[in-house]
Amino acid sequence: MTMLGFLIGLADLSRTFSRVGDEAYLLMATSGAVVNDTWRHALHESIGGVAVMVSVLYIYFAGPPSRTPTTWVVVMILLVGHYAPFWIGTPFLPELGAPHWRAELIHILMAAFPLAGALIARPVFMTNKS
Repeated sequence: MTMLGFLIGLADLSRTFSRVGDEAYLLMATSGAVVNDTWRHALHESIGGVAVMVSVLYIYFAGPPSRTPTTWVVVMILLVGHYAPFWIGTPFLPELGAPHWRAELIHILMAAFPLAGALIARPVFMTNKS
C-alpha cells in the first residue's frame, strides 16, 4: 500500500513540474515573485517528498532489527509531516487547496495508501522491542 501511494505521489510530482510558471496555478497571479517561486515549490516538494519516501522505505526494508515502536513513530511523523501540508492551510486560505477535484482525489490517495500501509504494518513494529 505504501509503495502504491508513493507511486501515485511520484506521478503527481511530474504534474507539479509541468505547471512551473503556469499562471493558472499561482497562489497570487498578480505577484511577479510567485512565478519564480513555483520552481522553489516544485524542487522543495520533490526533494522533500523523495527524502520521505526513501526514509520510510529504508525503515521498512532494512530488516527486523529496524522495525521497533520508535521507528514506527518516526514513519508516522514523516508521513503526516509530508502529507499534512496538502490540507493544513486550506481553512485559512482556500487558495492553498487543490486546484480541482481530480487533484484533491490524487492528494487523498497518495496520502491514504502510505498511512494505511503504516497502520497495517504497526503490529510488526510493536512486537520487536530491540
